[in-house]
Amino acid sequence: MKHALTEAELKALDGVPVEVHYKLNNPHQFWFCIKRRPQQTIYGYAQRLMLENCTMRINHAARKKIADGAHRSVHAWIRGIFRYRETSAENCHDEAGAWSENEIHYNPKRDQSFVLHNGGVIETAKTILFWQKHIYLLKG
Repeated sequence: MKHALTEAELKALDGVPVEVHYKLNNPHQFWFCIKRRPQQTIYGYAQRLMLENCTMRINHAARKKIADGAHRSVHAWIRGIFRYRETSAENCHDEAGAWSENEIHYNPKRDQSFVLHNGGVIETAKTILFWQKHIYLLKG
């Protein structure tokens, strides 16, 4: 498929196990790549999505190579159950805007795991919101 997913395609993914990572080949546009599990090919792209029952995964051997100066590659992703929600940019901003302290970061040159804005390590999460280039841990 490999295109920006339509609302109908996103709705059809509701409840499907997926993996999500940043799309690396265009640094000026922030898209998340969605892979349906167990298939390992990219299903499509989205700028806003939500996952439940999430697990953060890192290939540490590849992370070390990137930290040592190798060309970047997909080596970190988040697995979870895709949840469709009709969300506009305004709704995402309302949800995520007050939660900057719950923003999840990952930098292979600096971090060995996913970390929260306050520095705490995060390996699993109940609900995560992906919005533009940001990833937020949603509470509640």
